[in-house]
Amino acid sequence: MNLTSKSLKINFIQLFKDESIRKNILNSFFYFGAPLLSFLVALFTSPIYSRYLELKDFAIIGYFSAIEEILFPLFNMSLPFYYLSKYWQMDKGLNPKENLSFILNFLNIVQVFIAIISFLLVSQYFNLFHITFPLMPFIFIVIVNQFFNKYSMYYLIECRVLKKGLKYFLLNVLQIVINTSFSLYFLISLNGGAIGRMSGAMLGIMITSTVALFLFIKEKKYIFSFKIEKTKVKAALKYCIPLIIASYAYYPIGNIDRLFLERLGKTNEYGYYTIGLRMAGFAGAFFLALYQSFEPDLYKLISQRRYKKYIMFVFSYMTLLASLCILFIIFSKPIVSFLTSGRYTYASTYANIFIIGIFFMQLGGFFDQLFTAFGETKYVMKLNISMGVFCIIAYYFMIQHYQFYGANITRVITSLFYVLSGTILFIIFIKRNKSILLDHTK
Repeated sequence: MNLTSKSLKINFIQLFKDESIRKNILNSFFYFGAPLLSFLVALFTSPIYSRYLELKDFAIIGYFSAIEEILFPLFNMSLPFYYLSKYWQMDKGLNPKENLSFILNFLNIVQVFIAIISFLLVSQYFNLFHITFPLMPFIFIVIVNQFFNKYSMYYLIECRVLKKGLKYFLLNVLQIVINTSFSLYFLISLNGGAIGRMSGAMLGIMITSTVALFLFIKEKKYIFSFKIEKTKVKAALKYCIPLIIASYAYYPIGNIDRLFLERLGKTNEYGYYTIGLRMAGFAGAFFLALYQSFEPDLYKLISQRRYKKYIMFVFSYMTLLASLCILFIIFSKPIVSFLTSGRYTYASTYANIFIIGIFFMQLGGFFDQLFTAFGETKYVMKLNISMGVFCIIAYYFMIQHYQFYGANITRVITSLFYVLSGTILFIIFIKRNKSILLDHTK
């Protein structure tokens, strides 16, 4: 065993002796529990959905998922990042409970106006470009999801910060059960198609978020008020506006392909493409669950300048992800065949490429996390603007020449560009802020 191997072994042993690491690993089982249960439910429901949903239904669901991604940054205003970054700064007079009430009360008011504006803008877009998919009731479902989602979102953040893995798991289970129950009822009993499938998910979000709101009030963590403090609004917007711009610049990375592909008018192929993306998304859900287990600690480690432990987190995470991606590619065809009742096995061809793109996007995402943790949100904006411009050009060219296969492979190309751009910007950041990178732990 060489010196490097011994050093890595010692580092891993020291890492797992740490009490916070052991607690994170324990909570990881709860964080993994939700996507694991979701996957197990999908083993049962996906074949049923595939029997009751046509390729056109999958295409509609995929298209409005892209619309929902457009509206998401506007509705949440990147305030979860603000909440996380300020959580441990009580020495500066920032109380997490007061901050939470301020954010939720602010969103309650602002989101009403955002909902009206969003509906008008999307309606105009559909009329102007003669979109082949129907607007209603899908846009209504999307807007309702965005409005209610904030309560469960912040409650889950609170669970992760306070290491309450069991509560995190139970709230996710509630949403999965409600989503699945109503979706199956609407599909099988009412033959609801895409409307039934999306309505079931909407009810899951609404009921779960109502429960989360009740828990916030019961635990005295949220006090409802119409009063908005201008000073806090200005401070939050100063932090978040670059992130909102960055979110919209980021949008083309994961969604512009579906908007461009709709113009080709090949609904069946669009359906296969959407199914492949959905199947890769199952693996992506596991990646996200693991990341969310450690995300609050990543912000904490940066605030404490404990960079060695941070690097070890990232290394361990990406090693596990690489292993999961390889397993996914090996078994994707039989998995997709089973999950689609043998009807849409061809979608595995798309899924294998998508999973590679997801891997590199996860790696590139650490640069976003670093910049937000350091409070340098302008770097996130610059990174995402460069990515957004690159994606629009790359997707447009590849889709024009290679259509769906071109869009598929561009997912990998753009994710590699994301890692490269993030690396370059972080090097620039280091050169300009050498003093901030002094490790407080040896």
